[in-house]
Amino acid sequence: MSHAHGAFDAAEPPLPATAGVTFGVKLLVLAGILVSIMQGVFTFVAAPYGRVWPSEASAKVELPPAHLQP
Repeated sequence: MSHAHGAFDAAEPPLPATAGVTFGVKLLVLAGILVSIMQGVFTFVAAPYGRVWPSEASAKVELPPAHLQP
């Protein structure tokens, strides 16, 4: 590389911060954020206060005492 052709040319303005990021990529990032928020809201709505879900206690089945079984 010679001194006449440097890597940085002061006559050209610098690239903006969003150079190379297409509208489709921005749309996918926004959609991913919205889907994450929506999933969190659904989980919050589906788990009211006092419920044991999601935990192992929700899968327990109460069986009758052993002396009452035939």
